[in-house]
Order: sequence, then C-alpha cells, then structure tokens
Amino acid sequence: MEQLLPIAFGSQPKHVLNPLTEISQFFRDICASALKVDDVIKLDRNISVILCKLEQDDDQAEDETAEDETADDQLDGSDLRGDDDPSQIHIIDGRFFIRPEGSSFTPSRTAAKVISYIIQQNYKKLIKTFKDVKGDDRDHWFAKFQEKCVWEPMKERQIKKNYYGRTARRLSDMLRRVRKRWELHGIRPSWIGEEIFRELLKYWESDEFAAKSENEKKMRASEKGGCLNAVGSISTAEHVRRMAESEQIRVTIEIV
Repeated sequence: MEQLLPIAFGSQPKHVLNPLTEISQFFRDICASALKVDDVIKLDRNISVILCKLEQDDDQAEDETAEDETADDQLDGSDLRGDDDPSQIHIIDGRFFIRPEGSSFTPSRTAAKVISYIIQQNYKKLIKTFKDVKGDDRDHWFAKFQEKCVWEPMKERQIKKNYYGRTARRLSDMLRRVRKRWELHGIRPSWIGEEIFRELLKYWESDEFAAKSENEKKMRASEKGGCLNAVGSISTAEHVRRMAESEQIRVTIEIV
C-alpha cells in the first residue's frame, strides 16, 4: 500500500500528491523492524498533521475551479456543470443529482457552481457574510438550490447542513476576490449593482471590517500547525474512488 499510493496518484497536483506521499512514508516508517521511542512519538505527531492535510481537500474541493469566474463574471444559469468527472454528473428531471460528502457534496464542483450562481442571483442588497441572510431570505436561497439540484429524501438534513456551510464559505471567498480585484484593477463585478458596491466599499473601509480582519489573522495564527484551509481540487473520497477504479484496488481511508 505504501508503495502504491504515490504511483496511483502520481498525476495529481502537488497539494494532493504531497500528503499522500507523506502518509506512504509514515507506513514505511511504522513498519520498520526496529523503532525507538522518540521515533514513535514523532510519527504520532506527524500523522495528525498529514491527516489534516487530507481532510482539507473536502472543505476546499470546489474553491479553485469556480473562484475566478464567480467573483468576476455573471454565471450563465443554463449550464452549471462543473469540471467534475462526467461519470459523477447525473441529471434527473433537469436537476443535478448530488450526494453529501463530508461537509461538501459530490459532484463537488457542480454543486459549487450552483451555489455561486444562487449567490449572484440574490445579491440584491449589502450582504457582508451569510449571517446577514436570514429567515425567509435564507429559505428562498435554499429553495433556489432545490430548483437546480436533487438528492435522496433521507439525506435532506445533511444536504441542508452542508449547503449552508458551503454557501457561507463560497460567499466569503467570492467577496474576498471581489475586494482583491477592485484593489488591483478597480473593476466592479457585473453581479453586484453600483449602489450596493458603494456600500460594500464603505464597509471594507470601516473599523468594523478592520477589526474583523485582524481577528481572523489572529485565529489563523493560533491554528498554525493544525488543520488550516488550503486550496484543493477534488475531495479525498473522490481521489480514493478514482484510484480504486483505475488500479482495481480497494482502498479505504478512515479519518477519526
């Protein structure tokens, strides 16, 4: 197993391949004929970090693909297919069939594109974070998600939980890129109206936003060495599925 993992995932980007290579090295080390106490302590400490890196794929599965287009351009609602494995995209009665996968969905990129489209279509007033979307508005956003996606009824609760979590993250990422693009190029995205954008600029210049940004920096600093977010392409579960299909190997990764 420790020799097969790097080979099976050799074509993957470095942020995927590196932690898998590290976990392969971990298994080689722990299977050594002789281990010192210090070695075991080091291995125990390292495996937690490695598993955190693997988990990061699930939280970030969709970010890299949709980030540029959703921040800058108005999405076309007639085609919201993401850059997923075509075999994972199924359409039922004109809606994408999705499944909950950890804190995200499968197919992850398609679900992300749908969420981005809903944010764009409903950004009709100043929304700083998803917490500003409350009550009927929040229900309306989810209803729009249901118009584009379908799932097993028994998974409704998990779908809704994942949807709210992913929407909060997606909105935050989109606004971050909007602000960055404005600072670099002075360009307003077409999906944010001029008056609302002026309110957004005023908020970004406020003490409230400065304090929020400073607090987030402190939180990131306190998490150094832990499970920090990093950009990923597809989920760990999807990597395992593809490896099993291409290599005809049954692989199970359990993260407790």
